[in-house]
Amino acid sequence: MTEITDFIRDWLKEHGISSQIHLNEKGKEHLVSNLQRKANPGLIFYGHADVVPAGERKRWSFPPYSGKKTASGQVLGRGASDMKGGLAALLLAFKVIAQLDVKLRRNLQMVTIPDEENFDPARKLLYKLIDNKIVTGEGCIMGEPTGPQAIGVGDKGDLWFRLKATGKPAHGSSPVLGNSAILRLNGALDALAAIWNDQPIVPDEVREVLPFSEELVEKFATMAGAAERIGEAKKLLTHTSVNIGTIRGGTMINMVPDNAEADIALCLASSVTADKAMERVKELLNKNTGIEIEQLLISDPNFSSPKTEFIKVLMEASHAIMGGDAKPFLSTGTSDAHAFRLRGIPTVWFGPGNLAVIHGYDEQVDARDLTTFAKMYFKTAVEFCL
Repeated sequence: MTEITDFIRDWLKEHGISSQIHLNEKGKEHLVSNLQRKANPGLIFYGHADVVPAGERKRWSFPPYSGKKTASGQVLGRGASDMKGGLAALLLAFKVIAQLDVKLRRNLQMVTIPDEENFDPARKLLYKLIDNKIVTGEGCIMGEPTGPQAIGVGDKGDLWFRLKATGKPAHGSSPVLGNSAILRLNGALDALAAIWNDQPIVPDEVREVLPFSEELVEKFATMAGAAERIGEAKKLLTHTSVNIGTIRGGTMINMVPDNAEADIALCLASSVTADKAMERVKELLNKNTGIEIEQLLISDPNFSSPKTEFIKVLMEASHAIMGGDAKPFLSTGTSDAHAFRLRGIPTVWFGPGNLAVIHGYDEQVDARDLTTFAKMYFKTAVEFCL
């Protein structure tokens, strides 16, 4: 995917802002722009330019890629909330600061990647850009949709792995003469279910943001039509969840299967590192013979204290623009924020969007929110970087 990144680069160039293009192994373009590159590290504006597929077009009440604005002020289309809206607001704030030719004491940087939704689990180029100080800052704003009242300061971690089970084949009429790999795999999956009931320690700094985080979880569970499961949904904030994403196995209906595999995603509680989680997986499976574990992806839980200088500046800016307070929250999932937080860069999610329609049909965003967020990004950047 290069068209959207080229468009952004050309748009910035029209406004006198140069950019660097960095290609990953698949030829996808990562864009990095700086306003004061030689200044001290300052603030990073970060967004992804890709979107999820539109799905069945007939289930949309408008063309999914229309980009039209309604009379009521809604911008319509796939990605409007996640996160073309946030990206547009970041770019607008970035452009205006550049046009004002403000001599910043700290650098302001714009970073756009092409594959957050179309997931590249390795993220090798992003890590490399940060580790080599090409992408650098004392704070990072990701324009992911949160709405104006919430600031995401923490994510859970990830441990993705594949279980491979082997067995002994036999004719399907005589299963007792074989050893089913599928049944072996099933036993292993049953054993892993115990992880959901583990009781991890909740760090004190995370505990402080739980009340508001639980309010958000209750709101979204109700919006999702799962009000009867609010208690379990709140548990997602403090426990490690287990999702069996795919299962494959066997060759024919009349054969005892000699192979089976499943892909499992653990979303790790705040005090559970990926290494600890893998130790727990191995502990639970130590009695399951014929099972091999292949690790696919890891990232540790990560958190940025709301007391961090840049986040305090952001919260003050949001109060000044909106007249109300945006509160910090912990996510029940993960994001690209780990790439920054785990490398010492405080990072938040904060962007416009209607969370009820992201990744769904009839996605849209309020154009007034785009303006409001651009103002908050502008004010935060100027006050933090001057």
